[in-house]
Amino acid sequence: MLASIKKKCYGCGACINICPHKAIELIPDHEGFNRPSCNKEKCTNCRLCTDVCPANGKNYSVSYSNAYALAANDEVRVNSASGGVFYLAAEYTLKNGGVVCGAQYSDDFREVRHAVINSVSELTPLLSSKYVQSDIKDSLLKLEEAISDNKPVLFCGTPCQCAGMRKFLKLKKLSDDKVIVIDLLCHAAPSPKAWKLFIDELILNTVKQYEPVFGSRKLISAKIVNVNQRSKYKGWQPNILLKVDLELIFDDNSVISHTEYGENKDDYPWWYVWLRRNAASRLSCYSCDFACKGRQGDLTIGDFWGVDRIIPGINDSKGLSLVLATSKGNRFLRKITDGIDLKVLRELTYLEAENATKSQKTLSGGWPIRPERELLFSELNNDGFFNAYKKLLNYKPSLEPEPPEEVGEFDIGIVGWYYSGNIGDVLTDWAAYRFFELLGLRVLMISDPYLQEEEFSDRQKASYETVKKYYNISKFRTIDKLQEINKICKRFVVAGGMTWKWEFLSKRQGFYDLGFASDSAVKASCTPGIGRVSVRAYTEEIGGTNSGLNNMALKSSYNFKRFNTIFVRESAAVDIMQEVFGVFAKQIYDPVLFINQEAYEPLLEDCTFEIPKEPYIFYYIFNSNSHFRFINHYHGIAEKMRMKEVFLVPSRNHSLETYCANREFAKNCGFSTAEATIGNWVSLMKNCEYVICNSFHCAMLAIRFNKQFAILELRKDDSRMDVLKQLNLSERLIKNDFDNCDQIYTTLKRPIDWSVVNEKLRRKCSYDINLLIEALNLKPAFNAKGI
Repeated sequence: MLASIKKKCYGCGACINICPHKAIELIPDHEGFNRPSCNKEKCTNCRLCTDVCPANGKNYSVSYSNAYALAANDEVRVNSASGGVFYLAAEYTLKNGGVVCGAQYSDDFREVRHAVINSVSELTPLLSSKYVQSDIKDSLLKLEEAISDNKPVLFCGTPCQCAGMRKFLKLKKLSDDKVIVIDLLCHAAPSPKAWKLFIDELILNTVKQYEPVFGSRKLISAKIVNVNQRSKYKGWQPNILLKVDLELIFDDNSVISHTEYGENKDDYPWWYVWLRRNAASRLSCYSCDFACKGRQGDLTIGDFWGVDRIIPGINDSKGLSLVLATSKGNRFLRKITDGIDLKVLRELTYLEAENATKSQKTLSGGWPIRPERELLFSELNNDGFFNAYKKLLNYKPSLEPEPPEEVGEFDIGIVGWYYSGNIGDVLTDWAAYRFFELLGLRVLMISDPYLQEEEFSDRQKASYETVKKYYNISKFRTIDKLQEINKICKRFVVAGGMTWKWEFLSKRQGFYDLGFASDSAVKASCTPGIGRVSVRAYTEEIGGTNSGLNNMALKSSYNFKRFNTIFVRESAAVDIMQEVFGVFAKQIYDPVLFINQEAYEPLLEDCTFEIPKEPYIFYYIFNSNSHFRFINHYHGIAEKMRMKEVFLVPSRNHSLETYCANREFAKNCGFSTAEATIGNWVSLMKNCEYVICNSFHCAMLAIRFNKQFAILELRKDDSRMDVLKQLNLSERLIKNDFDNCDQIYTTLKRPIDWSVVNEKLRRKCSYDINLLIEALNLKPAFNAKGI
């Protein structure tokens, strides 16, 4: 009876649990997804299997009545994917004599399956996210037994699994009075087969890696000892951490253990195949009936991504849950949090709940099928996981037209972050590109081999749509094909932004450190930022494991030594380049200061904000956690000056009200808000009277546009701010606390002698430009218009 719904099958396992004759078993298909198979000799045609199937109509769907932001204490959250709601619910249920059913890895970490536990000591394996479809096994039958014994029951799973469980209870005529169902904000169900192949090949590749290293010493075992697909070793963000234990026997028969492999998700094959490409999910996931606001759980839980846009200041980077609750779920939530040491339990207003759920794609239709999915599973079955992954990296849809070949040769190829959601980074790349262009050179912006246009975030798309009209941009090439650029570029420059910060350099090794550039090519950097990185970040083990000590730093050190000259933005970076990478670097000004106001004029055409006719103060406070405090405290400055206020909001599609603690104040204070695009930024800067910011690049732009400004201290001892001292503008840097309104007001009203500042700036920029031109073997051209 299941044949008619096999294509839509979610693999929830409800059918094998409901069948009274054990006539159904789940068998993996060619993609590794479990599908029901019926033994016709045992089948009595009772139709319970079709009645219980979630694909055969939804009989249970409720809308949430309350929404919350929730974070348990730090000890709970460290082992949880987000805010620790599941732990609190499970602990409460178990301590009250109940049972809990959730997903856990098998002992060898090659499978994920649901398990029923009876004690808190068994809870840890059920925590955190497992991005593999779980096999439900006979869990529902075990829960039936617990319900019959009048025990409290907690079930947690994907919405389709929860739907199957709901139908199972109904058909069994079981009371759900003591049953709490938690459904997850599910991204989709990846293939168990793909995961198994990945784990098996990972172990094999790790073993091969050490064979030439240890010579005659013999490897006696290698196994996965831990998997955490939502590790928080770098804070609350999508990270994956695996540990592989190797045991080696030496010539003297002594044995050692060695732990290998810890990675960030952006470099990780599994995350790339599943999350970024979304190519490994079950077919039914692409048309999921449960990707909607009608929920299957009493509680719905997931990561509260983008919470800063809705509740500024609440995110401590240790994990926060978005919780949707029915009336029953709301009563249960109050029980599990009563008297518990919580970090946060904040009920959302209607507006906050609407904004929170808008960003959750799983509540509004899910994800469309990707054309590369067919390629992935074809290659997976033929050549294994890692070969399939490599082919996926080079995949281009057949209907997608190839970008045209770059025409002719280019004098400069720029590696940068021109598509960044951080408009300060976009501005730096703009300045570098325009600077070389104004020298009369032909410039090529090189496409990021790790990120295609279709994968840009909304903010990245906004930046890209602006600058692509003005840049020559290379066609997309994967990292292994990037050497082709050497045929058309004579010189390469790494531009500014956070390109050499640990998080970005490690993710794009071979690109940001010009590993692809030939030995004969001229190579230089033009003030890439290294950020608040310490030497430890480059030299110690990743994630607390021996994961190839210094591999990243050693590779980049080799590539940096191939540079003709390295120019960095801050004096601290000079020390880091010497101490960590063993290379000499020079500090020069950011290229934002190399070009004059006229060179920024093209960007004015991309302004989408109506510039006020009356004088105004321009605010740009980059850290969204500071927005609401800033607004409430500093509004008096504008009142004193009797000026309009315009606030550039760093996040897209959000009004100032979402950043202000006092919403009525935000509505009536007269603030105007503009979306943070590079066109709006430059236009607002050009036309304002005063600037208040906590952004380095905003301050540099204010200097270039000769605006009265005050910059709130970003952090102590920030060597980027050396430029203020050199230009006699140190008093413009204000300690970042909220008792300094009078100091900011006084600073803004104190006029800057721009004739003196501009002369100092001209001399220093001329000196720095000479250094850069000499390093790149170019001819001086200071009479160029715009420099």
